[in-house]
Amino acid sequence: MKTKDIDRLVRQHLLRRLPNWEVSRGVIFIKPIEECLCSVGFGTSSFDANLVYTEAIVQPLYLPPVREKFKRLKRLKRPGGLRFTGREEEMRHVFDAIREQAIPFFRTADTPEKIAAAIHQMPAVEDPYELEAIAMSCVLLKDREGAQQALARAVHSLIEDGREWCAAMAARLRATSERMESDFEAFSAELPKWRQENLESMELASFQA
Repeated sequence: MKTKDIDRLVRQHLLRRLPNWEVSRGVIFIKPIEECLCSVGFGTSSFDANLVYTEAIVQPLYLPPVREKFKRLKRLKRPGGLRFTGREEEMRHVFDAIREQAIPFFRTADTPEKIAAAIHQMPAVEDPYELEAIAMSCVLLKDREGAQQALARAVHSLIEDGREWCAAMAARLRATSERMESDFEAFSAELPKWRQENLESMELASFQA
């Protein structure tokens, strides 16, 4: 199924049931977009043209505009799978999955405060991309100590891994830590710029708060 067909079916069957949502390029999202993009993405199966793989996604927008960055994902499930047939019953199943699975998931991580709180959760977060998101969330909240703690943990996990991409990311995060330590206010001022750049790269700037 083509992206334009997904957009058409979403407009016909889902948006009327989801006020304050919009669709663009096969992704449906909550608007206005604030600090985090809360969206549901649809990927089609190569085995069944009507079967869709559906994921709820929370993406902090205030991260550096690099290719690989943190997203929190949740696969939406239903026995037999979710299908985009245009049939009312099938589209209602998609709506139910968004209402019952995606929206509660969004509420766990849709603000910088909720993402930053993960620094205190057990077991400790080890994923360097999530730790970077925690660090930048702490920056937005003016928590310099929490930001540096998250970056230090990310660098440690990357060094332990030892792969080439890990060394490159560790170097980038060390440089981030040094910039933050040198002038926290100037560094903090970069985050709104990153948010705007990320929105523009996704062609979603017109939907922001």
